[in-house]
Amino acid sequence: MDKKKVTNMEVKKQNRNRVFRYICRNGTVSNPDIAHEMNMSLPTVTQITKELIEKAEQAFDAQKAAELEQKLRKNKFTLADFYDQLVQLKGMGSLSEIAGMLPGVKASDLEGATMDEKLLQRMEAIASLEKQMKEAAKMLEFELAAALRDQIIELRGK
Repeated sequence: MDKKKVTNMEVKKQNRNRVFRYICRNGTVSNPDIAHEMNMSLPTVTQITKELIEKAEQAFDAQKAAELEQKLRKNKFTLADFYDQLVQLKGMGSLSEIAGMLPGVKASDLEGATMDEKLLQRMEAIASLEKQMKEAAKMLEFELAAALRDQIIELRGK
């Protein structure tokens, strides 16, 4: 019987996911309650909750979320908005890591699963190009308007 060695990083990841799921199931709970229920030390739980809060704060912008919600409701969600969401998602960590933190998803179920990072990179590149093209179109529009204005001024002067 070969027992698979579990690294310290894997244990930390499992504990973080367990605490995250516990919080999702139970709502607002105190660190001592989590520590007691999960049979973990209070300093460990405190560190885990601090990391989860920091990760959420980095990823969450309430005003932007409200704007995106309105865009989705009005069917005005653009490729540029999608690109911004991809960038924000990538800042939270790997997709496998994020999926492993979702309630109802066991980390063991994701063992060996891979995310197509190249596909994500291609989607990001397409969205980025679209954003650049819109900016270039605005610049061209501005330049055309300036040229037209100059022509009108010149014609009026004759």
